[in-house]
Amino acid sequence: MKAFYDVIIIGAGPAGFSAAVRLARLKKKVCLVDLDKQHFGGTCLNLGCVPTKFLENTAEIFRSQKEAAVFGLEANFNAPDMKKIVSCSEKTVLKLRKAVEWMLNKHQIDFLEGKASFVSREKIIVTGSNGSSKDLKASFFIIAVGSRPKVPKGLEPDNQRVITSDEAVKLKEVPQSMVIVGGGAIGCEFASIYSSFGSKVTIVEARSRLIPGEDEEISRTLNRELKKQNIDIYTSTEIKRLDKKKNQVEVLIKTVNGEETLKAEYVLLSCGRIPNTNDLELEKIALNLNKRFIKVDEFYKTNLGNIYAVGDVIFSPMFAYTAQKEGVIAAEAISGKNPQSLDYTNVPRAIFCAPQVASVGLTESEARKAGEIKIDKQFFKANSLAVIKHKESGFVKIISGAKGKKILGVHIIGHQATEIIHEFVLAKCYGLTIDKIKKVLHVHPTISEIFQEQI
Repeated sequence: MKAFYDVIIIGAGPAGFSAAVRLARLKKKVCLVDLDKQHFGGTCLNLGCVPTKFLENTAEIFRSQKEAAVFGLEANFNAPDMKKIVSCSEKTVLKLRKAVEWMLNKHQIDFLEGKASFVSREKIIVTGSNGSSKDLKASFFIIAVGSRPKVPKGLEPDNQRVITSDEAVKLKEVPQSMVIVGGGAIGCEFASIYSSFGSKVTIVEARSRLIPGEDEEISRTLNRELKKQNIDIYTSTEIKRLDKKKNQVEVLIKTVNGEETLKAEYVLLSCGRIPNTNDLELEKIALNLNKRFIKVDEFYKTNLGNIYAVGDVIFSPMFAYTAQKEGVIAAEAISGKNPQSLDYTNVPRAIFCAPQVASVGLTESEARKAGEIKIDKQFFKANSLAVIKHKESGFVKIISGAKGKKILGVHIIGHQATEIIHEFVLAKCYGLTIDKIKKVLHVHPTISEIFQEQI
């Protein structure tokens, strides 16, 4: 362990890990600092993307038994054993965490366990769990400490009956009932998962619709599809109070029609996320903040020229894949490689609920504000493989400029939406028109063939 490095990175999540590997490949002396090796991969690997998608994949397998008769089969799964499911999930996480550790060792990246805080713009102190501390200096720093679940005042979790997504991926039982506070991506994903496993799920959303950042037509369709799964949905609804009982929680809500009390075995708080910047003592170095978010330029440099920030601590989409790209760009900027800045208008969005939702670019309402548009739409029920697989719900919606047909936005709800969005992302990134992409031949029958059928 050296006392001085070219770059010290605080945070071993997707942003920090990607930055560390890129810097090492550029022959920089790098140290990665995080709480412990059990946090390699950050929230994404340990408590977010990986375990939630493991649960969703398991839920998809379990849902398939209900459709077996459609294919001339008989299936009769036992009730889900959450202890076994979570155990399998944890084995998957461990396997991927070891892969991260292997990459760090391969590139000779030093790692120091402990909580980091700034002493000056050139030095940090890292405090271990046993109280020991170590000073480290570097020419450059990258802050990549990620985020944590946002907890509204008065709705604090007890990690027993009132939980966040951190606990929801590790539940050792299928709740008889669950109220999910928040109808964004995370809330809708967990609604699909636990409803599939047999829970009676209710979503409570303060805004007027589910996934409010997505296209309104997609939102309406998802609302309808979730209701088909016996999920109750309250929108434009405020949580007034949580009363924790021995084996349940009473949730007092205020709807447009008045107050009502919901009762559930668990309440899952899914109200967004906030940056983990509070423990870094950034006030000591006068780093510019916008509330909890760190202000950066297009290459993620802060007002202090030798300190960069990437991932969930800056005001950008809180996706693991954007964090990874930001980490690489910051690493290249520090190394004088003159990287190209990230065009956030081309960043795809994905929600792994049932059915899946994926999008890129402008929504219909955003596009209409910018000028005249053309909308093309194709439904999954017209796609051969979707019919074969009995996955006929949903559609693809392409929004383009009325004259040049340049793609402005694409919105998909349906089977494998999170996979088939990427061809449209590529087309949008390189300014392809509908006339150009319709010349691409697709295999039949495939879900991605819906591109060809669409236009």
